[in-house]
Amino acid sequence: MKLLSVHVPSNKPTFFLRLVHSFYEQANDPQCFEIVVKIDTGDEKMRDAIANVRASLPVNLTVIETEKPASYFHVWECMDDIIAASDPAYYFCWHVNDEVLIETKNWDEVLKKYVGMFPDDLFRLK
Repeated sequence: MKLLSVHVPSNKPTFFLRLVHSFYEQANDPQCFEIVVKIDTGDEKMRDAIANVRASLPVNLTVIETEKPASYFHVWECMDDIIAASDPAYYFCWHVNDEVLIETKNWDEVLKKYVGMFPDDLFRLK
């Protein structure tokens, strides 16, 4: 099942690698999620981290390269590009920063319990 599309802008290779590994290692089905990462044009360290992920883990990974934002407070500007690059077949999407780590083993099994919770498939958080 295409369960979760993770959207993350990143310019911190170490944090990005930890994030990807935590999603992958804690999932019951590591193919149930995709990661769409936005990196700055010309960021060779992030390109190396992405190459590392692609060589070591069979994860669904899409990379968007855009110009570096004016500041941290402008990172939101890339979200349209990230959403456009994500697969619309995924049930949930989650915009996160690269400092997120998944600690819950089989997190995907927990999340699956919320699929179809609402008849219109619009999930609401309060």
